[in-house]
Amino acid sequence: MATLKFNEKLPTIQQITELLINEAIKRSNGNQKNTARVLGISSSALGSFLKQHSEAVKYLMIAFTVLFISIGSNVSADSGYAQGKVVVSFKVNTSQYEITELIEMYNLEISDNLPQINYYVFQIPSDYTVTEMVSILKNHDIVEKCEPNYYTNNQDVPSDSLFNRQWSLDNPDHINSDLHILEAWEIESGSPDIIVAVIDMGFDMNHEDLQENIWNNPGEIASNGIDDDGNGYVDDIVGWDFVNQSNGLNDDDCDWRDEDNDPTSLKSSHGNRVLGIIGATTDNGIGLAGIAANCKTMLIRAGFYNTEGYQVLSTSAIIKGIIYAVENGARVINISSGSHRYSESYKSALEYATSNGVLVVCSAGNEGSTSACYPAAYDIPGLISVGASTTRDAKCSFSNYGNWVDVSAPGQYIMTTLLNDSYGATQGTSFSTPMVAGIAALLFSKYPDWTR
Repeated sequence: MATLKFNEKLPTIQQITELLINEAIKRSNGNQKNTARVLGISSSALGSFLKQHSEAVKYLMIAFTVLFISIGSNVSADSGYAQGKVVVSFKVNTSQYEITELIEMYNLEISDNLPQINYYVFQIPSDYTVTEMVSILKNHDIVEKCEPNYYTNNQDVPSDSLFNRQWSLDNPDHINSDLHILEAWEIESGSPDIIVAVIDMGFDMNHEDLQENIWNNPGEIASNGIDDDGNGYVDDIVGWDFVNQSNGLNDDDCDWRDEDNDPTSLKSSHGNRVLGIIGATTDNGIGLAGIAANCKTMLIRAGFYNTEGYQVLSTSAIIKGIIYAVENGARVINISSGSHRYSESYKSALEYATSNGVLVVCSAGNEGSTSACYPAAYDIPGLISVGASTTRDAKCSFSNYGNWVDVSAPGQYIMTTLLNDSYGATQGTSFSTPMVAGIAALLFSKYPDWTR
């Protein structure tokens, strides 16, 4: 059994009636018959209540009690707003006398007065719930707006131990230079349905902060020696190693000789540095936070050390890697490599990717020059060329630039994953590029119907 409680100065029957009818009209979308049904009176009684109060009000008071029972029953301890307070603004030209009269009528106390935005915060008496008081005040003649004192959620910093060194994601000292990733994650933190293919030198797949977010081919059964999904690659569980060279720098197993299903390389950390920016496991208490850690990373090796000891990526291996990524479900391809050589076959592979709705993100190069660097400089819709910016949101001195560069992203002192469960700082447009690829993955997660 619920009872109505009023303060010493009772609202008039007219005020009660108007409040209740306004609430009923809202609940019935303005339909008079439905309004009358909500109130528990006839349509004719509703139409003539001003002339014939007495009978209508008896039913109105019953309905008033029922409505407040139903409203109050939905209020939980975690209702999303502070208990005991409401926020109110008054209509233009409302006098202080009228405001004081309303305060006295409902036994309110002024908690805060915010004249700059024409709002008051009122402490309400314990006899009322916040929902009840909002319902009463928002229908009062002099009140423009009334709402609960809502809570907002903290944009919690993830627990990763090195996150405070990832200025590129959250830089309190220079807030316009970072990616505002905490705010981005409030909107979208990524989907495992979105795959980012990283075409690089090779990877340390056993790194403690990378294993969780590596793509796992759903159509393939590991180590059975069979091409289960019929895509032409046997046991391609996480991606593929497309390096197939006749010459290279000797290593333990001459892994540059033949293609295989293992894109591992423990000689170069470049792939891991790119991979960690996109896909380091976030909020696991160790290491770093990846921009798109809830997405999946497909690992494609296209690089090796040549006989002179330089890290190089074969164009043919990259092309095959692009085709593989497209045909196996990647939505984004990250290519953090380039040269000044224009290649028609390379361009054709990129056009194949973009024409199939895949976004390709490429590094602009590190010579501090306007000279075109490919693949970033190919004029292909759906290909993004990325330069590097500093902690103060200026162009990095080493970053290439020009009208062929589409966007810049943090590329200086970037903390990321190295080899053997280690971490360190790096810089270059190679590491600006996965910043953009990671953001693209978040956008595809939020808008999966986008093509590119």
